[in-house]
Amino acid sequence: MKLIEDFNEIPSLGLLTAIQIVVAVWNRGDISCSISKCLSLNDAKAINEKWRNIFLRVQEIVRGIEIIPPELLANMDAIVLSVGSHVRESRTFVSFSPYFNYADDQFPVNHWTLYGTVDTKRVNEQLAQDERRCIYYRYNSACTGCFEKIIIELFPELSEFYKIFEKVYEGRELINYWIRRLSSEYFDDVFSFDEVNSQQCKYSPHQYAFQSTLKNASKSGIEYFLNYLSPNEYEYVLDNAVCFFADRVGPSYCLPPSNEQYTDSLYFLMSNLDDNQRMKILRRNTFRVLSSFLRYPFFGLFNKYAGLLVDDLKWNEIRLLLYRIFYLEERNTHFFGLDLFKDLWHSCSKQTQSYIIYIENACISDESNESLRFLERIKKT
Repeated sequence: MKLIEDFNEIPSLGLLTAIQIVVAVWNRGDISCSISKCLSLNDAKAINEKWRNIFLRVQEIVRGIEIIPPELLANMDAIVLSVGSHVRESRTFVSFSPYFNYADDQFPVNHWTLYGTVDTKRVNEQLAQDERRCIYYRYNSACTGCFEKIIIELFPELSEFYKIFEKVYEGRELINYWIRRLSSEYFDDVFSFDEVNSQQCKYSPHQYAFQSTLKNASKSGIEYFLNYLSPNEYEYVLDNAVCFFADRVGPSYCLPPSNEQYTDSLYFLMSNLDDNQRMKILRRNTFRVLSSFLRYPFFGLFNKYAGLLVDDLKWNEIRLLLYRIFYLEERNTHFFGLDLFKDLWHSCSKQTQSYIIYIENACISDESNESLRFLERIKKT
């Protein structure tokens, strides 16, 4: 089973089939109900224990499906774990968002990308359109996703108090932006509290809003402003703000988006740029971008671009990436046939290899055998 190795690549038939099977099981009514009960618990230990039981149940169901081809079976447990992680993160993020009442709400995660991540654009649009939900939750979702048509429809239903409150509440830039924009107000001061960025960058309100879609890992918001702004306008923001994906800077008023959502949004952004724009970002932010893609389902993408961009990495950045792969290996992460550690090690120069080995030998101590294990892993390459 082959993972995607480039931007805008169509996944292999095996991966497409496996994802569809596993997603269908995770969205079964009994499983979805169990997840709702799990998220309603108040004790972290109880939540983790309950989640493990749910995972084992899904794993059992998938293993019992007789029509799964033998060549897929070896990878199915890893797909179950990875898809389940995306389901959990998505359900948790939605459940703890402002104005959301998750009691009796099973909220199956029905929308997925071809390569096996939650399609947050379609999920957020579905939530914003759901008339059963609180108007303020719907409006928040619409603003975060920059669904202009929905925002315009909901705006007249908002109270004046809410509009005033949101305009002064720090950390809700996109809600603030859309309220002022639809109110036809002068809104150059929308992001005036952002003193650090206001001193460094000369952004228009629309560019600040685009930056906020990066902070919020909003795929639909990113898409909106890539179409709304000129290439010069959005490239200027990207030159300064791509770091938000790696640094995981989420909104202050709710749980930040998950690491998975940030990485998926970064992939979406890069897939919507031309080759020159993409390589410019990759070369200016090589370590951050590669670090972000060091997770399912982007291991193949990481492997390809780590090899292509290894000369843009400092030796200590290569060491950090190797250590992250090493930790993933020690946690028995499934790499779908890829040997990321070996490939990255052999991609770097002999001088870099010598530096890393020298540092690890200097770090060996009686208190920790981590460097010893790391050196042993190098020898196996």
